Amino acid sequence: MKKHLIRLCLALALVFSMVLSGCITIVMPTDPPESIVTKVEPTEKPTEKPEGETTLIPTEAPTEKPTEPVTEAPATEAPTEAPTEAPTEAPTETEPPTEPPFTPPEAKTFAPLPIITGSHEKNDWSADLLRYRYQVKWAQFTVLGKDWPLLDEALTDWNALIDAVMTDLYTDNLADAEDAVSPDSASWEDSVDAHIQRADEKVFSVLLEHYFYHGGAHPNSEYGQLNIDPATGEALTLADVAADEEVLIEKALLLLEKQNKENESPFWAGYEETFRNLILPEMKGEDIAGIAWTLRADCLRIVVDAYVLAPYVYGPVYLDIPFYEGETLYLKEEYYASSGGSFQAFWKNADGFSTNVQDGDLEYNVTIVDYPGSWYGEFEIWAGERVIKKSSGLGIENAWLLTRNGEHYVYVGIYYENGYPETYVFKVSLNELTFVDSFSGRISGARIDPEHLLWQINGAALSSWTGYAKMSIAKDGRIEPDKLYMLNNRDDAFYEISARKLTAKQKVRAFSADGSEKEITIKKGTELTPFETDFKSYLDVILPDGTIARIRYEYDGGQFSIDGVDEYDVFEGIMYAG
Repeated sequence: MKKHLIRLCLALALVFSMVLSGCITIVMPTDPPESIVTKVEPTEKPTEKPEGETTLIPTEAPTEKPTEPVTEAPATEAPTEAPTEAPTEAPTETEPPTEPPFTPPEAKTFAPLPIITGSHEKNDWSADLLRYRYQVKWAQFTVLGKDWPLLDEALTDWNALIDAVMTDLYTDNLADAEDAVSPDSASWEDSVDAHIQRADEKVFSVLLEHYFYHGGAHPNSEYGQLNIDPATGEALTLADVAADEEVLIEKALLLLEKQNKENESPFWAGYEETFRNLILPEMKGEDIAGIAWTLRADCLRIVVDAYVLAPYVYGPVYLDIPFYEGETLYLKEEYYASSGGSFQAFWKNADGFSTNVQDGDLEYNVTIVDYPGSWYGEFEIWAGERVIKKSSGLGIENAWLLTRNGEHYVYVGIYYENGYPETYVFKVSLNELTFVDSFSGRISGARIDPEHLLWQINGAALSSWTGYAKMSIAKDGRIEPDKLYMLNNRDDAFYEISARKLTAKQKVRAFSADGSEKEITIKKGTELTPFETDFKSYLDVILPDGTIARIRYEYDGGQFSIDGVDEYDVFEGIMYAG
């Protein structure tokens, strides 16, 4: 049984994705190590340094200054006369150079990345038990559009590698799961979830959480990371983003010390050295078990697994280090980004969806539950003592909380039997709930920056497609997606058909998509890859030579047509959901 195979898998996955994308090694500002180092298991408590091992911790300076050898001068007779003239000018003293005053970095605005977060899974559904005995699920990423080819290549390779890794994990553990699981026991599970911390043109940063339960008293979670430069497709190291490596480490140690004191000293003895032994290899680009780091818009987040610095009951240790504090710069200012607030998912439990809301010194709970006895999607949303009841769809699929400038908004995702989603928006404070608006579509993926979200909508444009738009959330909480939707053909929500195509059954008149209105004739038999649409009047397609052509269509409320000809007479491959 390989309970912890995933640790090595997550470490190798990112490294090998860079190899497959054309990088020989992970790029670092210093010379790379002689060999690739996989994650190393830290012990629960720090151990003494093996004899002969060279420590990475700077040693103290010597207490005594070495004495210089004294040489006696030969005895000579004193001069009989003093110099007749004194120096005419005294030597001038030079002032030490002064450092320029500290200037706080300015937060930059970076364009969002169109990346979809999906998942693959394997399971052994048991009809006798009416449930899974063993289920394995893992994250996948899709880059939409054609603007980020190197990032697309790196993530495609990462997807393929983690597919192989998790499939092997499933195969290796299946027999043990079948032996261990009974109708009265919990199923085994391994899942790798992606929590996108940042997705813009400067950084793609993801916290990977490996949750696993293989029997025993409780499940466990371990954390990994995926930090990529979107322009190159190469991995970012911690040294790449640190303004000063040692200053950053000392700041982290100060935060650890503060956390330890405030929580009545739960950390193991020697936790400082344990942390140093984890963070120093991470600086060099090694991926070490027990610690992970991600870069947010305004801070560096470090996560240390449970058991490493403290007992399991304490949980993982989180450290958030800002870009600067006072006159000290901890992170390179080129990565400092503006942020529109904090965006987080509600957690799902047996009672529904819940999260905590912090208003100054006051904290309260917001809970969303299906209404008791409801048969068609009635739900309640609570904030303290206040409740709103709504009725729509078949049920709740997710919920999100936006906190920005002291205001809070809740987004509730509803699903229908045909896959068409809807999102309700509420403004929330203690004992107050106000309905804002509802929108067709859903928020896609767990991202923490409301300026860099993706909006998903299932719609029709000469067939049914899953479309995605870059979106932001306005000051009043309303959703503002772009009008242009990028189509995802590699993981279609309606049909599990790779890279769906349309084939021309006759000659088709199209136009250049670059705004020149140049006419393009698509020949009969040409295979087209749908690319973008506004779900209103046109569908952009990729021709076999890579050219993007715009096909204009009409819709009379019941049928689509192109230049007056029924769509089914023009194309093969048209399919509709619903």
